Amino acid sequence: MLETISGNWENNPGYDLDNNEIMATGEEDISWPQQFVMFYSLNYSKFVRMAYFIVQSKEAAEDIVQDSFIKGAGIWDRVEVPEAFITKTVVNACNSYLRRLRIEKKFIWKQKTPERSPALVKSEIDLLLYKLPPKERVAIVLRFFADLPDKEIAHAIKCNPNSVSKIISRALEKLNKEVLQDEN
Repeated sequence: MLETISGNWENNPGYDLDNNEIMATGEEDISWPQQFVMFYSLNYSKFVRMAYFIVQSKEAAEDIVQDSFIKGAGIWDRVEVPEAFITKTVVNACNSYLRRLRIEKKFIWKQKTPERSPALVKSEIDLLLYKLPPKERVAIVLRFFADLPDKEIAHAIKCNPNSVSKIISRALEKLNKEVLQDEN
């Protein structure tokens, strides 16, 4: 797994400043393509924030994004649009995480929400987002956080591009209703 998640590359033992490469830790060192390293360093935190808004867990978001980058590294030379590929990989992994979480909640723990990191709760927005169904939550995050067009959102949530605006509209109505209830 890639060693660091912060943007502080100077203090990271997994980053070779002389060769501008991320080195895997473990028995064998692996050199990553330079374009991959640059893309990773410029976009990692953005994808973690996006995943966090979907799964509402800092640790899960970091794991999901790191796993997504690892998958991308293996086929980096064949990836035509890296941002779209990683976005799709992160969204799919978030959906898998949420699916597993629903199963765990239903059959094992019967929890209402996953464990939340208090440091990340900066406003009520993430609480409101978590009340949305996963497909609507992903659509809202991709539209307003990642600023993706309908076609890319549709590809990520596996729906018709013409349905994206309806899904987002329905989600915004639910969010608005929640906000109005909280005010009363």
